[in-house]
Amino acid sequence: MFSMGEAYMIPHTFSKLHKKYKTPVNSLVLIGLLSVVAPFFGRKMLVWISDAASFACCLAYCMVAVSFLVIRKKYPEMTRPYKIKHYRVIGILAVILSGLMVVLYLIPGSSCSMTAEEWIITGGWALLGIIFAVSCKLKYKDKFGSVVDENEEAEKVTEAENG
Repeated sequence: MFSMGEAYMIPHTFSKLHKKYKTPVNSLVLIGLLSVVAPFFGRKMLVWISDAASFACCLAYCMVAVSFLVIRKKYPEMTRPYKIKHYRVIGILAVILSGLMVVLYLIPGSSCSMTAEEWIITGGWALLGIIFAVSCKLKYKDKFGSVVDENEEAEKVTEAENG
């Protein structure tokens, strides 16, 4: 949430850092409140949330693997902190394996197929994401999805602290 708030993809308030501890205070408070309230909905609801989140994670892994391959192809000279031999093989295997995990959730009757309630939760999250994307794109315009250079931000904070 902090990174998405910092990139203006969700309300920017989620990127606010605690003055003393430098932790994303608003993001942590929201997640903390949701974590405290969730158990009161019962075991069944927690299973639905966990299953929907597992599907979302598998889908995210697949999207990251595809992005990995696309970025390697489009920007071969980009500076990278980690060197990977045979990146195409690794990337393709990651897409295939994570894609298979996503497909298992989609096949009715499979061991990890999702229930109607889990699909409703997943759809709700997707709808919330679309609402945030559209509203933040309209509100923040060119800042939406912008990359923040951590070194520049650290320098700004240091300058502000030193006066």
